[in-house]
Amino acid sequence: MTAADDTGATLAGGQPLTGRPLAGRYSLDVLLASGGMGQVWRARDLVLDRPVAVKLLSTAAADPGGGPDIRARLRAEARHGGGLSHAGIAAVYDYGEQDGEPDGIPNSAWLVMELIEGEPLSDVLRRGPLDVTRTLDVVGQAALALDAAHQSGVVHRDVKPGNLLLRPDGVVKVTDFGIAYALGAPPQPGTVVGTAYYLSPEQAAGAPVTGASDVYALGVVAYECLTGERPFPGTDPAAIAQDHLHRPAPALPAGVPAPVRDLVAAALAKDPAARPSSAGELGRTALALRAALLRSGRVAQPTPATGPVRRTRERHLRAARLAVTLLAVAAVGLGARAWLAPSDVTVPALPAGVTAAAATDLLQKAGLRVQERPGPSATVPGGRSVGTDPAAGVRVRRRTVVVLIVSSGPATGPVATGSPVAPR
Repeated sequence: MTAADDTGATLAGGQPLTGRPLAGRYSLDVLLASGGMGQVWRARDLVLDRPVAVKLLSTAAADPGGGPDIRARLRAEARHGGGLSHAGIAAVYDYGEQDGEPDGIPNSAWLVMELIEGEPLSDVLRRGPLDVTRTLDVVGQAALALDAAHQSGVVHRDVKPGNLLLRPDGVVKVTDFGIAYALGAPPQPGTVVGTAYYLSPEQAAGAPVTGASDVYALGVVAYECLTGERPFPGTDPAAIAQDHLHRPAPALPAGVPAPVRDLVAAALAKDPAARPSSAGELGRTALALRAALLRSGRVAQPTPATGPVRRTRERHLRAARLAVTLLAVAAVGLGARAWLAPSDVTVPALPAGVTAAAATDLLQKAGLRVQERPGPSATVPGGRSVGTDPAAGVRVRRRTVVVLIVSSGPATGPVATGSPVAPR
């Protein structure tokens, strides 16, 4: 990047912004990240004399007359984030807009936030997967922060590694509420927002979202932390969305302790009602499992990653933990959970294209309860079975509710890939 003009409105990485401070208050000192929609700066609040982060829209993105109103997204991030107070949520301090060039920056809009020293989880995962205890720590902290947002009536809708910041002391901060949804607001049927890799099935279908949608996204994050890969990779957002709707996630490696595998599988349930009852419950269970592993005496206290993680080493560590996990869980008194309990029924395979009534009969004869849910399909006629959640072959407890996905015909609606401003 180069300077936009001699006023110093935008400068290359690391150089101070010349001219008057932004809004007469914020001195932009170091460029931390930049993209097509804007920049993130390390700055100083000259009034309160404290370091802050400033998300500054680019001139084109901030121009209300040019293309989509990205200002609206930044306003939403300020409104939703500014109303939340939790140690695990990046604090929002200020928001502003200006037209003209009073600071030498034409048509600018900015968001002032807590400056978080550290790096996004996405950068950590580029060096390799995390061990089990660190994964549970990250997911547990993020889940409790999201639960606080849900309790305040806000669903994030774009939970992903790029929006989870990790401080050197291990604290996790959730950021970027730019496409958050206020519970109780009028729904927008058919509108799909979020990042395709982390979409909940209900988001992929353009259906209303709840806190359970963020729980699913955290399940995807947990899967990626444990394997270094997303459950549904690819480059076509529409195809990925269909995978979230219809395909079960690939099984986690056998070396991951069974209760951890079951917890991640529960978070990734296609039916929101089959997931943990809240983000808070997911977070508390994840942290309790982590404590059980650490108290077993067989697992070293994890430390923040500082370099590449060797997959072979990870496999050996996970295999060693598997032998002690069940005893450790009992030792800390986690209590019975459907996704941690023994299973005694196998979900049966359904004949291709069988009617919903016949599929229900087969599932009930296998000792399962059935809940129907419509799902779009380009290949299966309406009213016929697309599949089940959990998938055929999965062992579950007798009388478990199995979701029967019944074709509602081809899907409609675009898929957005969110977060145009925040750095990846």
